[in-house]
Amino acid sequence: MKKTHGLRWVFWVAALLPLVLGGCGGGGDETAKGDRISTDRLVAMLGDMPDLDFMPALESRLTNKTEGEITGDTEVVILHDRYIDALSDAQKAGLKRVYESGGIVVLIEPTYDELREAAGIVGHELAAAEDEGPEHFCDLYAFNGDWHTYVMGHTHGDHAASLDCTSEGAHYEALMDDLIAWVDQGGPEEKTALSNRGDVASVDITTLVKRQTVTHILTVNHSMMSRHPTVKNIYGVYALYDFDHDFDYYFVDRETNINSDLAYISDKWEDAKYKHHFYFGYWLYSYDTNAQLEGAIQAGQYRAIGLDGCTILQPVPETDIGSQGYTFSQGYSVSGTVGFSGLSGSGSISGGASYSVSHTMDVADLQTYLRAGEDFAGQFTGVGNAAWRYQVQNLPKFHRPLPSYTYPSHGYLASAPPAIARTTAVFYNNWIWRVPNPKAYEGSFQVTSTYNPLYTLNHIYRDWPNIEVEENIFHCGSSATASFLLKPPPRERPKSDEE
Repeated sequence: MKKTHGLRWVFWVAALLPLVLGGCGGGGDETAKGDRISTDRLVAMLGDMPDLDFMPALESRLTNKTEGEITGDTEVVILHDRYIDALSDAQKAGLKRVYESGGIVVLIEPTYDELREAAGIVGHELAAAEDEGPEHFCDLYAFNGDWHTYVMGHTHGDHAASLDCTSEGAHYEALMDDLIAWVDQGGPEEKTALSNRGDVASVDITTLVKRQTVTHILTVNHSMMSRHPTVKNIYGVYALYDFDHDFDYYFVDRETNINSDLAYISDKWEDAKYKHHFYFGYWLYSYDTNAQLEGAIQAGQYRAIGLDGCTILQPVPETDIGSQGYTFSQGYSVSGTVGFSGLSGSGSISGGASYSVSHTMDVADLQTYLRAGEDFAGQFTGVGNAAWRYQVQNLPKFHRPLPSYTYPSHGYLASAPPAIARTTAVFYNNWIWRVPNPKAYEGSFQVTSTYNPLYTLNHIYRDWPNIEVEENIFHCGSSATASFLLKPPPRERPKSDEE
């Protein structure tokens, strides 16, 4: 089992203000009480479930569940980490049966060793786990046998008191809606993959190759934010091997959802949290994302691959400034004989394969900067990384004039923040990695990505008789790193091709 990096938040503040943000920040508001997603798939829950903030929201969505035993009809098993050592032989056999029949295994608060133990019972290779010793590296980890992985990072940190404080808090409701939608369909929807096609004309690999998916759910846990947005990244990866040129190809299709409506409060300023201070918040200011391909140098150890060992092809979208909507397409063909893994096993075709994808994004009030091969400042990196910067435009300012001699108790913005900054923003990124001589890296690769959502607010500081206004300069956010192993394509020619 190879070790990969999991979800790791690094907290930082671009500017420090003497603000103390307390309370629930509006937890349990009306947004948490709307229609909820549920599943009637038969779920077996093993072990006493922990008293975690998201558990009531999770259990309320399971309309068909049993406790303690796995039946022949069980489709999903939810297992608390502390119960793994207590599994009976019958439960272990039932867990393996669920997995092998296409079911889903969910672990709550797992450590790396506990994940390995559960994966060993069913014969699964972990794709996105972190060895942090006895620490829980995430709140929830789910997987099935079809190469689908779902990881929910820590939903709270050292400042959990500042999160929504009720079991119906919008933050946890949104997290569980997303998880249950994933569970209910058994992972992302899959097209039917074809088996070995032999000597045929080039075909679309999205109908030929088994797709690996990894979903990361991250909570922006900054101590100075009273409400916490989520960032979801869904990776869909198709892998091919070019026998004629000794190339690995990894076609990456990523969707990002930034749920800023969980952070946005209103266009009215909030009560002061510190004497003489008033503020609005929060809305998205910018988003940086960077994906790096890393190759194994020895078992369990990975390093970034330089441009001499990795080529990044057709990263999209390209830099775009000022558009209201943006549609991009990506198309690529690999000629000759290629190997792949399909739903029915490994195969190859000698007529080549093609790939095409297109997406439409709403990019009103947004500037997009492609940074492929560069860092976020535009400096050359020397590696084949796929990076983008998204900068929100037309951020709001205060309504003028402001009162000068009275202690302000209410106020409003001249305009609301643009929709992309206060609702759910959806971004798509696509690129292709081509790696010559993949055996030089033991044939094993992982993707390490950095996500950096940054939020801003307007701030009033009153030091009688003057009022100072700082507009969109107080930034808070957190940077996260998440990694996952790539499922490699088969690199041995089928016997039918050699004869």
